[in-house]
Amino acid sequence: MIHYSLNYQKPKSEYRKDDEIPIVVVYYYKGGKGKFSTGVGTTIKSWLGTGDNPVRKSDPDHLKKNLRIKEVDIQVRKIVEGILLKDLVPHPKLVSSEFKRIGIKKEKETKKEYDFFLLLDEFLKSLEINTEVTPSTKKTIRSILSQVETYLKESKKTTYFELDRFDEEFIENYKWYCVTTKKLSNSTIHKHFRQIRSMINWCKRRGFSDYTFPKFKVQFGENDIVFLQRDEILKLYNFKGFDYQNPEHIKFTKEYFVDFLNGKKTENERTYTNWEVYKDMLVFGCGVGCRFSDLVRLRIDNVKYKTKDDPHEYIKFNMVKTKKEVRVPFNTLTYSIYKKYS
Repeated sequence: MIHYSLNYQKPKSEYRKDDEIPIVVVYYYKGGKGKFSTGVGTTIKSWLGTGDNPVRKSDPDHLKKNLRIKEVDIQVRKIVEGILLKDLVPHPKLVSSEFKRIGIKKEKETKKEYDFFLLLDEFLKSLEINTEVTPSTKKTIRSILSQVETYLKESKKTTYFELDRFDEEFIENYKWYCVTTKKLSNSTIHKHFRQIRSMINWCKRRGFSDYTFPKFKVQFGENDIVFLQRDEILKLYNFKGFDYQNPEHIKFTKEYFVDFLNGKKTENERTYTNWEVYKDMLVFGCGVGCRFSDLVRLRIDNVKYKTKDDPHEYIKFNMVKTKKEVRVPFNTLTYSIYKKYS
């Protein structure tokens, strides 16, 4: 049994509120007890003592201290497992002796030994509250790091992986895994390595490690890029088979969208087929040259109308991915579709 405790050197009542008390990991076995120093401490008011985060957020260094406690916990558990595998009794004295032999150093001397799996949890928590990263990008990052985690657990058969083991050998092996097992393209593999590097750099900025991810190179081949030619876009625009006004549309779909027009004198509502809307969105997106994530966010307010000072009409919006402002002039196709739905 293992739990965490403050290592009091005198009666608890004699400590002041701002006194920092050492934190120890305590191991119990058949009446015996062993204490293992974590090299960190905290005040009584900042000590929770239970759960994954025994040091409260009121401690300015709670993040690093909780990670250090977990790291010592893992080390003690690994020692106990090793002793059991040798068919020996994991008595606290034997565990303590092995702990000292391995030579666990103080937190400030072991930053580069932090475990990937521990830091991954903290990185993902930080990612969740990062307002500068879009939800879709967060989803991609989580997916990539989840695959890395699966690779280490299943292929490397480990649940403990120091950051400095993300070396050139790892790059070669992981690249082979991505190609042979996951069937990923080179461009996707490149994204994986970029994200691993990004996480390690985050750890470096937070003081968890001084390790630098090695330079990597993924050879890009020629990809078949699919795009529409001008005449194909015109064919799509001129195709009326999906239109609600065309009786033949029922050959393709029987799903409809109804647009209720407030303030219109001539008509109260308009009806479109779903494929009619999808086709117009595709043509409009091609004409504007924007991502789908930008396209679905466009509103009437994004249209800049003619004025005395500026005779031009254009669409103005901020790209979701880069946050940059974009201004796109209307052309014949985009203006026609805009008028249709406005």
